[in-house]
Amino acid sequence: MTDFPLPNNPNAAPYYQPITNDYNTPLNNEYPQNNPNMYQPPIQVNQPYNSSGANAIYRSPLNCIICVIVTMFFIMGTGIAVLMVYLGISSGDTNLLFIALFPLLFTLISCIMGSLMSVYFSINIQATFGTIIISKKKMCCCFSKKEILQIDDVQQVIVQTDHSTSYEINGVSYSAFEIIFKLRDGREVKGLSGVIDKNGEGRKAFVIIRNALPQNIAFGGNLAY
Repeated sequence: MTDFPLPNNPNAAPYYQPITNDYNTPLNNEYPQNNPNMYQPPIQVNQPYNSSGANAIYRSPLNCIICVIVTMFFIMGTGIAVLMVYLGISSGDTNLLFIALFPLLFTLISCIMGSLMSVYFSINIQATFGTIIISKKKMCCCFSKKEILQIDDVQQVIVQTDHSTSYEINGVSYSAFEIIFKLRDGREVKGLSGVIDKNGEGRKAFVIIRNALPQNIAFGGNLAY
């Protein structure tokens, strides 16, 4: 036991040294892991995308304009033609039967539009099977198209503004966007086009596809940011 000299003031408390289990053991605050105020877990910055990809589906909004036009033309043409045929048979007027052929032109137009123009697109990325299924749905279902790509064959994905199409709704103009898959053999496959870029739809499509595809696939286009 070490004796310390008493202070000049006899009423002062005697000096003492804290006792530790080990003279060489540092205090707790010398170990950051023992002090939550000093120890912070490492923060990962700029985490990469999933290197192996994930399953995801992007579906574009329904093109209501095409749906309305095709439906209206079909009902108008078919309805008028059926009515004229009924009146012609009831009255015995054969002229009405021939005139009934003209309204069928609207029906024909609706069928052509329904078979050529897509009402919505879907891009189904199946990382489990290594495939990308591109579907183009049309009003005439028998004309819907489907194409399957291998993820390993995709070199780059372009997400950009489609300058060939624009929309105007309630006096407000909207642009369209398109997605193109560039393959390693030089081919280009259009995943979708002419989709209205309203409420950041193009950016939404990019985020879904980017997070689903492997990291080694490059992205380009003015909407890929």
